[in-house]
Amino acid sequence: MRARRARGAARAAGAAVLLLAASGPATARQTTVTSGAVTATLTSSGTVFDPGPISLTVTRAGAPTTFSGLQSDPSGAGAPRGANAGTYGPMPNDPLSVRDLDGDREPEVLVRLFSGGAHCCEVTSIASFDAAAGAYRLTAKAFNDAGWVLRNVGGTPSPEFVSWDFRWAYWGGAYAGSPKPLQVWSFAGGAFTDVTRRFPAQLKRDQARQLSYVAEAHRQGVSPRGAFAAYVADGYSLGRPGAALARVRALDQAPGRARFLKALHNQLVRTGYTKPLPTTAAAAR
Repeated sequence: MRARRARGAARAAGAAVLLLAASGPATARQTTVTSGAVTATLTSSGTVFDPGPISLTVTRAGAPTTFSGLQSDPSGAGAPRGANAGTYGPMPNDPLSVRDLDGDREPEVLVRLFSGGAHCCEVTSIASFDAAAGAYRLTAKAFNDAGWVLRNVGGTPSPEFVSWDFRWAYWGGAYAGSPKPLQVWSFAGGAFTDVTRRFPAQLKRDQARQLSYVAEAHRQGVSPRGAFAAYVADGYSLGRPGAALARVRALDQAPGRARFLKALHNQLVRTGYTKPLPTTAAAAR
């Protein structure tokens, strides 16, 4: 009996040692990418659940610049950002790239960070060289669950970030039933700019995508109103809100349509697609 107890205690002690070893300090991991005179190195440590310190070093013509603490501050501004502060780790695939985003032949450095979770959350940090200041600056943008694809849209000289408006996630139903309207972003001068309206052909294709969601929702017997909402939002970006709303009114014959359209208008106002309707008093003035 005593021998069995001793063997059991030894196994438990061995398991504890293995657990401590597994949870001990992680080896730093480095990813390095070079383009022309610019070399970028992303250094991270920790685990999936606890990313640990993350730093980015950009070396341009032999002069290095390091941004530290990206795991809690993807903007490099020196302060945590929001509820997800302290939870960011490098994206599992291609967390670091070097691309000329604005056509000035000066490559930018892109870092993709991820907070984990089923539908959340991606932040992209971009280190761009400010020629006037002679220094790099770091700009961060939250793409949340939408992510992005870098693509040359419509034959433009520089690539754009093709994404979707994550503010429409879960709007009008479950996540799977709420497709999001198209968003396209450019990056220049150290800032992101929403350029969605410059690409009407892509917006029309996205509207067709929303209508395919509507057809699938009908086949599955679920509400298509999340897709109707994204279709109308694309219509506002196209500058044709009336046509989009007319199409939705013709297709949506389910009860509660007036209430849905009112809620949709409020969401369009909240997300900046349109302005609030004027009150009677304001219209009289």
